[in-house]
Amino acid sequence: MRHALGEVRYRVDAATLLHEDFARAAVGRGQARYPGFSDDPLDGFRDLATDLVRFGSVFLAGTTAEFAALVTKAERTRPPRGFAALPLAITLLGWAWAHLRTRPARNAAP
Repeated sequence: MRHALGEVRYRVDAATLLHEDFARAAVGRGQARYPGFSDDPLDGFRDLATDLVRFGSVFLAGTTAEFAALVTKAERTRPPRGFAALPLAITLLGWAWAHLRTRPARNAAP
């Protein structure tokens, strides 16, 4: 028996979107409630319902063309994942390392 939601995917004809991508394209990054982090397995269902009320009308009542436009927007704004994200991660680590090397030590004499 499943006690929590798993992957949520929307599909209209051949076009599909994960909830994370759907939410990012519809309302912006970090604006979705699902998936949240809670000890109560029902919170996932509540959070998904809240998201659907807030910005799910394109999927629930929109046209195929409107959903396809959201899919296109999601694909354009998708952050890199997996190995594609490595150049950004390496750049950020390099910046952090360079920044830390130029800072004086905490216990250095004034």
